[in-house]
Amino acid sequence: MRKLNVDSIMTCGADTSICVEASIRDAFNLGYEIVRISDRLHQWIHVNTNVLWMM
Repeated sequence: MRKLNVDSIMTCGADTSICVEASIRDAFNLGYEIVRISDRLHQWIHVNTNVLWMM
């Protein structure tokens, strides 16, 4: 992406605390500016046997 002069990354995803967070950390450590699209970040939360979709 550096060859294409990309200096920032916009993120969104379905498992914020695992996949998205890992991607954001890696991109930050590589020197990219991070933009989180907050209305497109989601987290699965497990409550007993019920699964809730949280935004």
